[in-house]
Amino acid sequence: MRDKSALTPSRFSLRCRGKTYSVPDGNAFPIMPTAPKIRSRHARAVHVPMRPHRTSSDTITLLPLALLDLTTEDGIVGRSYVLS
Repeated sequence: MRDKSALTPSRFSLRCRGKTYSVPDGNAFPIMPTAPKIRSRHARAVHVPMRPHRTSSDTITLLPLALLDLTTEDGIVGRSYVLS
């Protein structure tokens, strides 16, 4: 059964890994009214040289990556990479 005192209109409670965290007011996690609009996206494929890494089937000397850039209309830039 849930503890009714843990969630009230003026307090938000989060339980993670056995610990309970209380956040005063509900403004700690603002909700965006609309999703940001994407102005541009850019992807690049690169091979990053690395020290030779030996596996059971081969030796790896290059690490293939995909570099991703995303820009919103508000000018916010997000960058990420994906191992491929």
